[in-house]
Order: sequence, then structure tokens, then C-alpha cells
Amino acid sequence: MHAYRCTLAVTVATGFLQVAFATMRTGVVSEMFPTTVVHGMLAAIGIIIMSKQSHILLGTTPVAKEPLNLLLEIPNSLLHMNPAIAGIGAISLAVLVVWPLVKHSKLKRIPAPLLVSC
Repeated sequence: MHAYRCTLAVTVATGFLQVAFATMRTGVVSEMFPTTVVHGMLAAIGIIIMSKQSHILLGTTPVAKEPLNLLLEIPNSLLHMNPAIAGIGAISLAVLVVWPLVKHSKLKRIPAPLLVSC
């Protein structure tokens, strides 16, 4: 319950900060940062997330803790993967990729991440 209350407090504080920054018109400061820097940072975050989650997708526990070492350990995880967990992961990834291509209007109401989590 303590973590829940802390999460609510952080959410409320963040909301107040956003309203305060909006009233002071501080959004102009974001124009000082080049878009290439932002794209590079987002790409680095994506690589870190991928390096950590790929082992979970394959059903293995990596030894390494650093992102680059985790990337180097992916071939080892492929060799020692759990086929059942890897199959579920592959099907889930396929649904996430293919779902936006579905044309049925009633099916489009269901978000792909919600469908995968069921």
C-alpha cells in the first residue's frame, strides 16, 4: 500500500509540474536540443530495453548485467532457450506486428498490447 501511495504522490506532483511549466511557457526550451540528439538517446534506450528483454523472451536468465554484455550474450540465450516460452514470445511479437494490418473495424477496437497480454 505504501508503494501505491508513493506512486499516486509522484503522479500528482508530476501533474502540478506540467501545469506550472505550461503556464510559464517553458516548452520553448526544448527547441534548443537538436532532434538528432533526441533520436540518438531514444535509440540507446531502445537498445538497452531490447538487450534486457530478449533474454526474458527466450526464457533464459542472463549472467551479464551491463547492456553491451547482455547483447553479446544473446547467442548463448538462443542456444539455451526454453522452446515453450520462446514460442509464446514469438507469437506475441507476431501479433504486435500484424495487428495494425487488420482491416476489421470491430477487431481494431482491441489494442494489440491488450490482446497479447490476455
